[in-house]
Formats: sequence, C-alpha cells, structure tokens
Amino acid sequence: GVYWRPDSEEEHSRPAPAALETDLDSTTAASQQYPLAPLDVADQMLAPQLAADSDGHVWLAWQTRLAEETNAICVARSDDGGMTFGSPREVRRTTVYSWDVMMRGRPTKRRTRMWPRIAFNGSLQLCWVESDPTDASVQRLMIAESTDLGETFEPTVLSSPQSVRPTFVGFFADSNGAAATWLDHRNDAQQPFFTTAGADDQLVFAGQ
Repeated sequence: GVYWRPDSEEEHSRPAPAALETDLDSTTAASQQYPLAPLDVADQMLAPQLAADSDGHVWLAWQTRLAEETNAICVARSDDGGMTFGSPREVRRTTVYSWDVMMRGRPTKRRTRMWPRIAFNGSLQLCWVESDPTDASVQRLMIAESTDLGETFEPTVLSSPQSVRPTFVGFFADSNGAAATWLDHRNDAQQPFFTTAGADDQLVFAGQ
C-alpha cells in the first residue's frame, strides 16, 4: 500500500512531496511513504486516487497545498504493478479561493480544493477543479488526457461557464469516453450535475 504521514519539522520547508522509501517483505507486499505537506495535515476531505492499466502501470494522484493560496496536483507512477512508485511530479497548480460563510451561527472561511480524479481507458485521464487564471472566484472543472503514461497532459475545460464552485467530484472513464459528476452552487444551493466531454452540463436532481 501507499500511505501518507505528517512531515517532520525539518521537512516543513519542502515545496512538494517527495518519495521517501520502499520496503518489500518476504510476501512481496510493498509499502511506500509520501510525506504530507504541512498544510495538508488537517485536511480530512481529500484522499489519493488510483488508476491502473493491464500492462502493470499504476498511477497515484493527489492534491497538495503548497502555500496558503496555492494548491497543486501530484502524480506518481509505478511500472511494476504497484510494487514501487517513482518520485511524484507536480502536473497542475492553481490559486486557492476562499470565501466567508456562517456555520452554526459563527463566521468561518471555506477554501477551494482541486478534487483530483484519475482513470485509465486506453489513455490516462485526469479530472480536477481549478481557479480561472484571471478570476480565482470562478472555478472550472477540468479534464486532461495523457497518451504517454502520464508524462504530459493536455487540459481542457469540462464544465460550462455557468458552473459555480464545483465540488465533491466523481469521475469515470471507459472505452466510450469520460464522464463527471459534481455538486454545483449555480442555483444558490448545492445540486448534483453531470457531463461528458464535449456535452452540456445536466442537472441531475433539483431538490425538493
């Protein structure tokens, strides 16, 4: 398995996770550690994502918070069925957008996350949420394809311009293409939406 641990004080200055070690035991099970960045330690909403192909490649994708106002997606690849992983690569970086809300009668802040999702359907597909480069309050659901085992990605916008702060993203890809679902606040309440690449957003359920 691959698992995370908080950084030591000395590691807090590192800008992004780095591979630490790989241990193999007599049963050929493998474990590998990646340190959490300091700002990631308290976040219990996100989890790493896995994808694999039939040729022994396994990809691991996750978000890391590099600074108060900067999130990034890292991807690590295994070429031996998940026994060992290479060093993580930062594949996307975005500005964190924050806004004020009331929770149980008390003011607090919410911050955007990238919600990375990864799948393999003959090529590697990566989906995430990022801030518009010119206006961080505008959040876009993105998709990117890699045809070189995750070395490079070609990103495009998946959600429509009407989308507002997509969150809690679900993602699926097979031989017919890719599809995504998410919660969206465009109608002043969180509602589930759905889309496939090149299609318009569809409201799944308007609520009662």
